[in-house]
Amino acid sequence: MNVSFLVGSAIVVMGLAMAFYGVVVGGGRERAALTAVRTALDRWSAAHGLGSPSPLADPAGAAPDDLPHRMERVLLARSGRWSGGALTVVAFVESDEQAEHHFLLVMWEIPGAAAGLPECSNGFRRGRRRWARGCASALGLDEAATLAVEQAAGEVDGSLHASDDRLAVLHYGLPGSALRHGRPDTGRLTALLDSGERLALELVRHARA
Repeated sequence: MNVSFLVGSAIVVMGLAMAFYGVVVGGGRERAALTAVRTALDRWSAAHGLGSPSPLADPAGAAPDDLPHRMERVLLARSGRWSGGALTVVAFVESDEQAEHHFLLVMWEIPGAAAGLPECSNGFRRGRRRWARGCASALGLDEAATLAVEQAAGEVDGSLHASDDRLAVLHYGLPGSALRHGRPDTGRLTALLDSGERLALELVRHARA
């Protein structure tokens, strides 16, 4: 039998095996991560006495204008409440030529507080703090209030967006941030909800002052 044929067949079989492994393992991690997101959101809402979040029919319509075209595959979309208004959580996938990238979008309704704020930060702490200083300038805050907003923004693990009376946090890192040793873990997700709430509260409080 031709040696090159055997080598070629072996390569094909190996490629198929790796693809199958990627689908099975990757799909399992994705499902486990979504379980963690649901659990974290349900527990957070219950702990705050805000009831149970419900499915969201149109996640793209709820997202900031620069994000819907990136939502190639929506994995989860939930609508709930926080103390200041509506809370929306969307997990989605964006693909490029090399890989799929998983995001978690958390949106906080901040009535009257988003007007004039910078539209978007990058995902780095320095970028979030710079964004916060822009917010403070738009709101006319003093040094102490500026520092409070800046510290709150620095604690949020994601890029920050403000538009249409909403603060949006775009977190990159699922499923890793929702898993621990391959199993659902809500710790980082709960921290993301807590830090986003603190920033939303700071913006609303100073906008109304």
